[in-house]
This record gives sequence, C-alpha cells and structure tokens, in this order.
Amino acid sequence: MSWPMVALGEIFEISRGGSPRPIEKYLTDSPSGLNWISISDATRSDKIIKKAERRIKPEGLSKSRWVEPGDFLLSNSMSFGRPYIMGTTGCIHDGWLVLKPLNEAVDPNYLYHILGSAPLLAQFTKRATGTTVKNLNTQIVAETEIPLPPLPEQRRIAAILDQADELRRLRRQSLSRLSDLGQAIFFEMFGDPVTNPHGWAKVPLTRCVAQADDIRCGPFGTQLLREEFAETGVPLWGIKQVNRGFSIPTHEFLSETKARMLSNYDIHPGDIVMTRKGTIGNCAVYPEGFPPGIMHSDLLRVRLDLSKCTPAFLSDQLHWSADVEHQIDLISGGAIMKGINVGKLKQIEVLLPPLEVQTAYVRRVRTVRAKQRLMQDHMAAIDSLFASLQHRAFRGEL
Repeated sequence: MSWPMVALGEIFEISRGGSPRPIEKYLTDSPSGLNWISISDATRSDKIIKKAERRIKPEGLSKSRWVEPGDFLLSNSMSFGRPYIMGTTGCIHDGWLVLKPLNEAVDPNYLYHILGSAPLLAQFTKRATGTTVKNLNTQIVAETEIPLPPLPEQRRIAAILDQADELRRLRRQSLSRLSDLGQAIFFEMFGDPVTNPHGWAKVPLTRCVAQADDIRCGPFGTQLLREEFAETGVPLWGIKQVNRGFSIPTHEFLSETKARMLSNYDIHPGDIVMTRKGTIGNCAVYPEGFPPGIMHSDLLRVRLDLSKCTPAFLSDQLHWSADVEHQIDLISGGAIMKGINVGKLKQIEVLLPPLEVQTAYVRRVRTVRAKQRLMQDHMAAIDSLFASLQHRAFRGEL
C-alpha cells in the first residue's frame, strides 16, 4: 500500500535550542529554576523525558528554547536523531532540536516510532553535514519526508510497534537485573568504594597502567576524516558500541594503511574503552577474540598493567563506584556538553585490592557475564526483528 509522503516541516515547527553563556552563571538549585534538559537526562529515559537533573535561572529562558509536554526532541550531533518525547517543561541547549506538532492529525506514538526508525535515521545520516562528527540542522529535518497514512492506520501501526517495543523493554529489564547481580557481588567483596570499609589501597589511575600514555583519548577530528572511512578493514569503534558493551557491530572501518597511521589510538582485547562525551565515563572492556581496532575521537583507552589490575574489576569499579562518578563529574567541564580532560582523568583515584582478590571476583562474575552475553545476543536479534517490523509497517505491509 502506498501512502503520501509528507515533509516533517509540514507536521512540526522545528527549532534549535539555545544556550545562555557562560552556563555556570545561570545554573541554580532554586525550586524556582527552570529544567535544563541535558543529553544525560535523555539517556536515562526510555521514551519520555520526565525530569531534569539541573535547573537554570528564569532569566536564562530568553537565551534558550522553551519545550513543553508533547514536544519531540532530537539530538543534532553525536548519536543524533533518536527521538524523545517531553513529559515535562524546560529549556534546551543548542545540542537539541525541538519538533513541536502543528496539529492533531498525526498520532504522537506513530511519530515517535517513525522518527526513530532505521529508514529515517538513514535519511538523516545521508543528508547530515560534517566530517568526523555529522550534525543535523532544522532544514535537514524539515525537508525529510515520512509516509503519512490516515490517522486510524497510524494508530494501528503504532499499537503493533508499541507491543513489539514492550518486548524489547522487558528484555532490557532482564539484562539490567543481571547487571544488578554483578554489582551486588562487587559490593559484597569490596564494599562501598566511597567508605572503603576494607581499607584497600586507593591510587591514581596511572598506578594501574604500565605507562602514562596507556591512558589516551581518540584521534583529533583532523586526523580522521569521514571520507577516509571504508566498508571493510580495521574496525572503527564509537560511543554507541561502548554504551552497549560492544554487543553491536560497527559499520565503520579503516584501511590497514590508515590504521597504522593511527596506531597510537588502537584498542586490543582487554583494553578498557571509555566515553568522554555524551554518556561521560561509561566504559566497557574490549572483548577477547575481537580484532585490533581504532577508537573514535570521543573515546578514551585505558590499557592496564595486568600484573596489578584486572580489566573486569576496574571496569566494574568505574561503572559502579559513586566515588569515581563524583570525581569524573568534577573533572568534566564544559558549558554545553561536558567532556573528560585526559590529564585530569589520569589522577582519578581508584581502589586497588590485591590481584588475587580481583581474580577471585572475576571468577565469581564470569557466569553472570556469560548469561549477559547470551541475553545481549537475544537482544540484538530482537532489535533486528523490530527494525524489520518498522520497515514493513511504514511500507504499508502490516
């Protein structure tokens, strides 16, 4: 069945956010402050952004953009294009685009699913500007077309996709419970790193590596241009793969020649790879059996001295320690989008128990990790089936 194609600019009023600067002068803890919607607020959400961690003074509104419940938000850079629906009011910075529905002739759940669909993200990617980091703008989004069936059909499609998406949500919950089990084992063996009840040694991160340069950020943008990407070769890894524990593949590669030029930024099995923008401080161990790869500019690599520290233990500590989280928050500056300064990261202090205790921990969590990998494989299969369902839905084949 063929449906009319309609430009998003005919459905939404599309605007870019704005940032009062310097943002530090506008941030406030006052209850009268306005919600300041950040990328981290979105990543903690599934579909609807219901709250914000930070607030700005009301006078910052004139330099920002006001959003309301029912508005759609799209990130215009980094992992751009994923939609979120506002469930509260607030202000957005210029890393966001807001799409305000112009009429009630379009079902919001249908819009949510189509804005996050693979075909639409492919259109955004193709049309986006930039080299290493692509960016969306209001014109690109406004000119992008979507199929628009009659309202009853929109609701029927949205209901089917909602049911399928609920299955994905339940599987993600199961994964989260396995993660909680691993965290419980960590705190049982090592205690809360904030209080350090066992009195473990607390050392700078540089004490866990053989050389200071084993802690390194990815290449500068000028060192790696998008036109140098290839369809095969040495894998190039980014934030979204780290956020998913390398359970999803990369579709970006480099030639062997280019990879050798960027060998200072390579990653090998056992390396801890951390995000330094967006989901700041999130990390994953590069898995055994994976080929050597290269990291994107928004990542960091921590290559451990294995005679002192095990990757699984330190990665889990970086994930779960409120003390480490607080230290990272202190060193990650930036008005619009915070980021980690590598020099300061090297001085973050972590607990370093004896190696035999770390090894005992790794043995205990190995079974949990195996179940997580199996469930992640199932999750990837479900995601693939969901994408196929989206394709069929928007082509009128459901």
